[in-house]
Amino acid sequence: MLRKKWVLCLALLLSVYVSGCSNSNLDTYTGDVLRISVIGDTPDVSEENISFSSAEFSDLEDEDGSLNVQGDALFIMPENLVEASNDKYIDHYNKLDIPVFFIGTTKTHAPFVFDNINYEDAREVSPKSYAAGYLYHSENELGEHWIFSGEDEEELTENEIKNIYSDIFRTINNIK
Repeated sequence: MLRKKWVLCLALLLSVYVSGCSNSNLDTYTGDVLRISVIGDTPDVSEENISFSSAEFSDLEDEDGSLNVQGDALFIMPENLVEASNDKYIDHYNKLDIPVFFIGTTKTHAPFVFDNINYEDAREVSPKSYAAGYLYHSENELGEHWIFSGEDEEELTENEIKNIYSDIFRTINNIK
């Protein structure tokens, strides 16, 4: 009888330990509906209250000086980070009234918003980041910026990436 209780107790402890170590806990964003313009591939997120629309770099540089980027934020995806760091876009990022998030970068916002910093040569941050955000403020030329990263130097899991997106969505909602 005592042995059965011991085995049952051990099994219960083991199941609690395994479920506690599982990385399936998503901290999804549940705030207001957000509209996000995306230059590149649309990200895979858990939230249903997020809508994405496609954008191009040309939307940042109309001949008449107006910007055609719509929504609450702009995401620039990994396949476009080198192009996004071109100095010709700095003024355009500064003219946006919405934050820009550079998704998939292991670096800060610096190569995207400061002159003469090449993306490939910029230093990586530690712990390794997954995204950097930037919003220009006229009263502070450095603007506001954010770094989003995992908990350690290991490769991020799918759930960690989805949690980072949720953190980004909360940041966007706080700015609106």
